[in-house]
Amino acid sequence: MQIRQQLQEAQARLRAEAQDFVRRFWDLALQARRTRPFSEWNRYGVRVRLRTISISVEWFENVMTGPKGNRRHRAFYVSRGAGTKYPITKFSKAAAWEKQAIAEFEDAAASIRQRADILVRIAKLADKYAALQVPTGSAGKDETGSAEQERHERGNR
Repeated sequence: MQIRQQLQEAQARLRAEAQDFVRRFWDLALQARRTRPFSEWNRYGVRVRLRTISISVEWFENVMTGPKGNRRHRAFYVSRGAGTKYPITKFSKAAAWEKQAIAEFEDAAASIRQRADILVRIAKLADKYAALQVPTGSAGKDETGSAEQERHERGNR
């Protein structure tokens, strides 16, 4: 189906844009680790997840758990809420530079999320449309209609 192919191509373009956004954030985080003290290293991360016909851009908080000497790294996803943009208040533990970077990146990410939502809606509508299409060769007739018509025609002979 041509629509499905176009949706997959749009998803690929959106994914590439989102991955570029994520790469830029991680480049900033790496630069911070090289130039800033440990206390100012990034606490938050971002990733792109591939969905059936869409993508999602999600933030997570990196947390070390467990007793000293036996610490483990855990990532907890930050809840976004109903909108397409994470409120900056969700990043209360971020360093000043990190909050600024997150706020800037969220503007771009919100646009990506909006377009991803539209792709999902288009895919659902395309599926609905395809389900309603009449199979080729039986235009204007459904199975019950053609059986009734045949009985009617036999009765008129």
